[in-house]
This record gives sequence, C-alpha cells and structure tokens, in this order.
Amino acid sequence: STLAVSRPGDPPDKRVFTVGRPIGETEVRVTGDDGEDLPPESVGEIRVRGPGVMRGYFRQPRETAAATDARGYLRTGDIGMVDEAGYLHLLGRREDVIIRGGTNVHAREVEDRLLAHPAVERSAVVGIADEILGEAICACVVRIEGGIVTGNEIRSWCAATLADYKVPDLVTFMEELPLTATGKVWRREVARRVVAERPDRPEGEREDLLDD
Repeated sequence: STLAVSRPGDPPDKRVFTVGRPIGETEVRVTGDDGEDLPPESVGEIRVRGPGVMRGYFRQPRETAAATDARGYLRTGDIGMVDEAGYLHLLGRREDVIIRGGTNVHAREVEDRLLAHPAVERSAVVGIADEILGEAICACVVRIEGGIVTGNEIRSWCAATLADYKVPDLVTFMEELPLTATGKVWRREVARRVVAERPDRPEGEREDLLDD
C-alpha cells in the first residue's frame, strides 16, 4: 500500500530526493537500535502504523512479534530518516548497513555519491571483512562506455562530500554488476566476487585500494 507521497506543490528537491510525507492516518517513526524514537534528521529503522499497514500474520504470533513492535508499528527493515519538514528519506535496507570500525555506514548514501560522477554508470557498495576495521567499504563501479576514472579519483570524489569514515577503502571496477531475478543488484554475489578476485597479500598487510 502507499504510505507516503510527494505532491505537486512540494519543493523540487523534496519531490526528487524523498518519498514524500505520510498520507492520511499513516504514522511513521524512525528508531535506533534500542527501538527508541530518534529526532528528525537522524538515521535509523523506519517503522510504520496505520490503516494500510498489516497488523500481523494470521494465526502466526511468533512471526507477528518479530515483524511488529510493542506499539503495533511494522518493522520495515528500511533505513532512512524524517527531515525537519516531515519528508521521508529512504537510504536503503537494514542488511545493507556496513559497520566500519564500529560506525554504521549506509551503502545507499555512498552509492548515490558514486552515481553522481560523470564517468560512473552503475555502482554497488558492500562490506568486506577486514582485520582492523571489522568491515571495509568496497565500492564496485561500472564505468560508462568510454569513461575514464581511477580508483584514487573515485575516492577523492567521495571525500569531497562524504565524511571520512564513509569514503570507500577499496575500489574495484567491473564490466557489469550481478543482478537478482528481479533486477536488483545482488550484493552478496558482488561481495563474493570482490573477495575472490582480491590479490594475495603478505600476512598482516592491509590493502588500501583496488584499482583494476
């Protein structure tokens, strides 16, 4: 069901970069890892409640308890925020969060920055196991036809607008990204290929950049 919409009178940036504001009696809250409400502009899990939202699974109390919270809000598994004006921003899925050095990095935010580069056609950002950071950020990039860009240039491009801890630790280039049957980027397969194709390194040496 439709839970939020943009309207003709909304500012252009809100129509393009948000999913709009909740409609009717739909209630949206953004919560932290502890399930408590977060203030506007804070990123967390989106939870919804209202006439168009399911209340649970028929005769499946265990599944219902896992899908909803004590206040009857559906745990969507989506990561996002509500801005000061009440517009809802979607940043990705909970499982797409990379925990780098104990800090959450949302893959969608980094991917959006990569896609703004004129030489980038598609991108996928995944977490790769790292002895120091726990997870390192790997940017997998498909260049446009004839596009020329290096890994260092990609990192500099990201560093211009993203916080330091969100800048990719690794950059690798692919001819195409693996997709699921529904046409979405198959992140698990992307990560598997990156790990499989990484060059051997001396024990204890950390790789800072892949620039294939």
